[in-house]
Amino acid sequence: MADELDKKNNKQINKNKFDNSENKENKLALEERILTIQRISKTTEGGRKLRFRSLVVVGDLKGKYGFASAKNAEASGAIKKSSRLAARQMHTALINKKNLSVVDKVSYKFKSTKVILCPARDGTGIIAGSVVRAVLELAGFKNVVSKIYGSRNSKNVVEATHRALQKLNKLFYIRTNTNEIASIKKEQK
Repeated sequence: MADELDKKNNKQINKNKFDNSENKENKLALEERILTIQRISKTTEGGRKLRFRSLVVVGDLKGKYGFASAKNAEASGAIKKSSRLAARQMHTALINKKNLSVVDKVSYKFKSTKVILCPARDGTGIIAGSVVRAVLELAGFKNVVSKIYGSRNSKNVVEATHRALQKLNKLFYIRTNTNEIASIKKEQK
């Protein structure tokens, strides 16, 4: 019998290893945005092979986001595949709880794309291009001003935005740890 009754909690226990209902519930909580769908072709001896590539961003609107790009013979298959990959590769963003903005001004250059993220006052909203806006909204930011310099390639813009947010995490981590170390040294003297 696959389902048995737990005597302590009077709940039903599912012993089926292949039941992924918890994973399905977690995926339902994620919101996704399709950034690009591109038709690509590969020339072979037999002719051209048409395929589709999609770039998808997912997030829980509470500080976690992910992005991925995938290819498939059908557009819908590419979208499903990239959203599945993005849900697996989730990253955390540091959000200022006071005004739901970035903690400090940060910039990052990835290839020929430079993204600058600046904190904004409450009520400003997200002032950004469509790709940066999608990443920031799904990560849970509400008030951010951003600017892109250089190439506007979607894949590079997403990567530069992601790396800027990760750089912000590292900078904040270093600041808090150096402040703690400084306070500990003062206490020891």
